[in-house]
Amino acid sequence: MKRLVLIAVFSCSLCFTNGWAQSKARVKEAKKEFKEYLQLIGESDWDAVMDRIYPQLFTVLPKEAMTSAFEAISSMGFKIQFDKMKAFEITHLGLEENGDQSTEVYFGTYKANIQVYFQQDMYSTEDFPTLKAVFAAYPKYKSVEFVEKGGYFKIESESHLLSLYTNNRWYFLELDTKQLPLLKQLLSAPIYSTIEATLK
Repeated sequence: MKRLVLIAVFSCSLCFTNGWAQSKARVKEAKKEFKEYLQLIGESDWDAVMDRIYPQLFTVLPKEAMTSAFEAISSMGFKIQFDKMKAFEITHLGLEENGDQSTEVYFGTYKANIQVYFQQDMYSTEDFPTLKAVFAAYPKYKSVEFVEKGGYFKIESESHLLSLYTNNRWYFLELDTKQLPLLKQLLSAPIYSTIEATLK
């Protein structure tokens, strides 16, 4: 049961890096960075993942706690692979000013195919209906299918994301309504209000 709870937490807590776009070239660059970030998650390279998470996030959510949570997930006997990105779009929301530092903020969406594999000696076939229900409970997962031949879940995901560009770096944060209290602490009122209205 502990493994299932951690998997559920992982499914709604992916945080992502790197973004700004005034041109098609910028959008292309953001998409490339985002795909690389997803690959790092698939490789469980949590140090690299932490390096790409928007630094302001760590002012309200300790970096050490996030690292520990991701490392705990790695020990639960499953691996996530982002098989294919089907769409990626970002739209400019505004500029965040913090002293002499400015951050371009963009709202976006992405669609991706995800494959989730499980370590066979840690899970039995009796676990898979429960696991499927865990994944299917999240609105971002539009389709969840268990592939018996390969022993993995095939998931079609569609999610909103916050893309930020500051200090020549891109940062991404996956969005859902559960994250609104956190975003309210990170963003100015006008930008937060726009995101809140879109998500609701």
